[in-house]
Amino acid sequence: MLLSHISFAQWIQTTEPYDRRSINVLGVYGSMLFAGIEGGGVFVTDDFGNSWSTMGKGLTESHISSLTVSNNNLFVGTQMGVFLFNSNDSSWTPLGPFTNYIKALASSDTMLFAATSGSGVYRSTNSGTSWTPVNSGLEDLWVRNLSMSNGGIFAGTQSKGVYRSTNNGTSWSAVNTGLEGLWVYSLMAHDSAIFVGTSEGIFYSTDNGAMWYDGDSGITANIVTCFAEHDGVSFAGTAGNGVFLSNDHGIHWTAWKYGLNNGYVSSLTAYGEFLFAGTGQDWIWRRSLSELMTTVERSEIQSPDRLVLHQNYPNPFNPTTTISFSLPSRSFVSLKVLDVIGREITTLVYEELSAGDHTRQWTPSNMSSGVYFYRLQAGSFSETKELILMR
Repeated sequence: MLLSHISFAQWIQTTEPYDRRSINVLGVYGSMLFAGIEGGGVFVTDDFGNSWSTMGKGLTESHISSLTVSNNNLFVGTQMGVFLFNSNDSSWTPLGPFTNYIKALASSDTMLFAATSGSGVYRSTNSGTSWTPVNSGLEDLWVRNLSMSNGGIFAGTQSKGVYRSTNNGTSWSAVNTGLEGLWVYSLMAHDSAIFVGTSEGIFYSTDNGAMWYDGDSGITANIVTCFAEHDGVSFAGTAGNGVFLSNDHGIHWTAWKYGLNNGYVSSLTAYGEFLFAGTGQDWIWRRSLSELMTTVERSEIQSPDRLVLHQNYPNPFNPTTTISFSLPSRSFVSLKVLDVIGREITTLVYEELSAGDHTRQWTPSNMSSGVYFYRLQAGSFSETKELILMR
């Protein structure tokens, strides 16, 4: 066991200035923490989440998927391209030739990279004024993740695993030896290790992707949505089961989720003395990093205390999404997908399930793009949530 002293310290929700929408991305620059909202634009705090304010005017696309800072400039990725924040007049300027969803951004002092859905990776060497596609060797142009370290830039793709470039994107090589599951949900590269969450769980590499090793020990979730790192401790956010931590480069993981009401964690980042977690429709939570050396979760040894249906991930999605839910006791469960007028599309669960966390995947066939709903029923409990299919 990594950590041995039981404590009941917990996650605390930060002040919520907005109606509840999914937090897609968190990022830190200097004394500020930024939050990119699904359909809500960008918010910023400089007091550790005690208060939040909106950023600027002129952001014509409010679905924020990614953000990064390069050369003291804040860039955000959206469903309609990249935008630059102008601090002089607090406005946003659209950049680039993009017609695809920007899934990820990464930057160094001199270069900016954008990952797209269907057009691969673009690079800018002049703070976003002009962009060049850099896809040589990249066999899957649906790029979901980008991360940079001293070992180069790494790209996680939708169906071909992980690629690495050591020449700033000019050429790419697949680095998938030992990697199971080539659908990449999450990716984090830093100088001592690289972590990736795939359709088959967590994997880690200590040699820049030359070899991957199974890192699922202690993780009780099927999908890892995000990673963060602080002083040698790695964190993993999951789709339905909160946050886990590892202090041995991903070999073993321990739950770190007590008090986190929403088990779906979309983004993690360390800011000041706290770890912050963005969630699906439950705003942003924080927890003191000083607890790292003294905490084992009460939630590790207890079942969930209430029935919860989490937001599906990813959303919007194509072709597969994951639906997670938690049961406080053994129950007969019905989980169905419906169209906009309530007609049943498919049944994902219709059986008795044990207490704990559960996930199901939906891969629709012959279905058109649009809004659908999924409904969970267990005893007297019934809840419905929206999901979006984008072909």
